[in-house]
Amino acid sequence: MIELATAPDRVLHKRACIAAFMDKHPTIFAAPTSAGSWTTFAEQSAPPDEREERILDQATGRIVQAIRSAQDRTPSDFDMQSALDLARQEGLADLEPDPAVLALASQDASEEEVATMARAMSLYKTAVKMGLAEGGELHQTIESSFSALPAETPFMQDLLDTAKRIVMIDLDQAMRQD
Repeated sequence: MIELATAPDRVLHKRACIAAFMDKHPTIFAAPTSAGSWTTFAEQSAPPDEREERILDQATGRIVQAIRSAQDRTPSDFDMQSALDLARQEGLADLEPDPAVLALASQDASEEEVATMARAMSLYKTAVKMGLAEGGELHQTIESSFSALPAETPFMQDLLDTAKRIVMIDLDQAMRQD
């Protein structure tokens, strides 16, 4: 469990988003035993008990599944490796991986995939600096990817909104200039 006093703001913000989602659906995510609500639980440093851990895993698993579904809906012309190859052909040197993306990467993510994403972010930031991109294209792509997913129930809409917020938190962190 991350010590809250030293946790980055983005981690605290993501915890708060997940907790609010869980609190909004108490019939699916029973309240924690150590606090009256998931929001209160997220604000404390106590580790979850076994039951709370299972419920948290259920919520985060659904969020991860929603994020992966949105990734699958990302337009096929949004290919990071192809963009990097084209930039190299056009004379841009092999870009260094963006440190913000490297810092955000999950420890269980593929090193090759993370490196590609980090170099693509470097390319994108360079394009923004040069005026070749506006800076909102990634946000628009994410919005479009999540909008393409079916949300036929209030629960599904809340799940997709929470997953999108979590992705946007990381994107906003990655977009910060060094």
